[in-house]
Amino acid sequence: MLNSILNTANIEGVFNDLQTSLTSNTTTTYLTRDLSITKSADKILWADDYLTYTINIENTSETHAFENIVLNDIIDPTIATLVAESVRLNGNTIPYTFNALNGELTVDVGTITANNTGIITFQITKI
Repeated sequence: MLNSILNTANIEGVFNDLQTSLTSNTTTTYLTRDLSITKSADKILWADDYLTYTINIENTSETHAFENIVLNDIIDPTIATLVAESVRLNGNTIPYTFNALNGELTVDVGTITANNTGIITFQITKI
């Protein structure tokens, strides 16, 4: 079932005498009410140290819980890896699995009750 529309823009050209291509962030428009997810990073330029991602899952329904939530996120394994024990849900540690070979992070979020938000954070580091 299609429940969202994803859109990304790409540009190519010459910048400072170098062939350059850039890809925008992906915007998502959901075709369902009451649920949303956003992801952000604490830096837009990352030279060293850790990069912290924050994912907000918001349930604005007055009556319905969002149940059996499983979050999947891919960290490019050629560039970075997950910082061990950095995964949190609403500030608390939470069980997760991470496959360092393909960069897949899986978090069993559980349930977000009506009119609540689940905030997942995790850190990555360059390899």
